[in-house]
Amino acid sequence: MVEGSSAAKGASVLASELERVELPRLRTGARELDQLLGGGPARGSTVLIYGKRGTGKSRLTYRFASAYRCLVVHPEMALEVARHVAESTGATLERVHLQAELEGWQAEASRVRARAVVIDSLAAADDQVSELRASQRWARRSSSVVYCIAHATKAGDHRGSTELAHWADYEWRLKPHEAGVELEVRKTRLEPCGAVVLSLA
Repeated sequence: MVEGSSAAKGASVLASELERVELPRLRTGARELDQLLGGGPARGSTVLIYGKRGTGKSRLTYRFASAYRCLVVHPEMALEVARHVAESTGATLERVHLQAELEGWQAEASRVRARAVVIDSLAAADDQVSELRASQRWARRSSSVVYCIAHATKAGDHRGSTELAHWADYEWRLKPHEAGVELEVRKTRLEPCGAVVLSLA
């Protein structure tokens, strides 16, 4: 209930009674992308990221997450490989926690006080939609951002249920570009969509 409002529990509240506040953001470190997103993705949100093989999904996402204390869940790659990918992004490894199994990642992310989590990838989940929705609930409870990497079809769209894009707060598609990779913001609940070109170096 809004303080000072006469609304009872379960009743509606006039939008004009709510004070406008700036949403807390988690910067990605990519200036152009953060500018497009009004300062980065909003805390408490999930980001669905996908692109064809070789577009740099893991490297770019690890880079975004490792700007803060983060947990990278990597059931599709060995621990040593995940460490190498994190290091190749220039991440401060003391901020990057690695976990090889999907099971239990939420408790571990809470234990290490992660501000960002990377699920690499959703294809390892028995039910991708359920995993994404669980990620969304955890992100909101912890005021963090969860980046969910998905595999892509030959056409460049994400594999799996169309519900994935429905439940994610942001949908980002990666495409090869001569200067690195083009990140297309295809959906956001908050800001306008658009595209930016990022370097993988």
